[in-house]
Amino acid sequence: MHRLAFLASAFIVLSANAGCATTIAGTPAFELHGDEFDRVRGEYALDNGRLARLVGTRRHPRLEVDDGSSRVLRALSAAEFVSEDGCDRVMFEAHANASITRLRITSPAACAAR
Repeated sequence: MHRLAFLASAFIVLSANAGCATTIAGTPAFELHGDEFDRVRGEYALDNGRLARLVGTRRHPRLEVDDGSSRVLRALSAAEFVSEDGCDRVMFEAHANASITRLRITSPAACAAR
């Protein structure tokens, strides 16, 4: 059974900036430690009423949304991920005590038609 690690408010931001594949090319991989992934793994309520889940393992994270969509992610840092196609950036915002307060997903407008 998937455990509920965190429940946070989130929002989706659409941006007209850069194209799809530009954010991942040439970006060095970030090695997540197990506790860093455990801190952000879980379920998040999105502002649009959907539920997003960060699942998988620290080496193979995946974002699943209850609309049936799923994205394989790559860690850029302990709190920031990018989809393997470069279209979605997933950021976790935390309080000073490290509790997650918000999940933020951004997608360039150029990626909307994929």
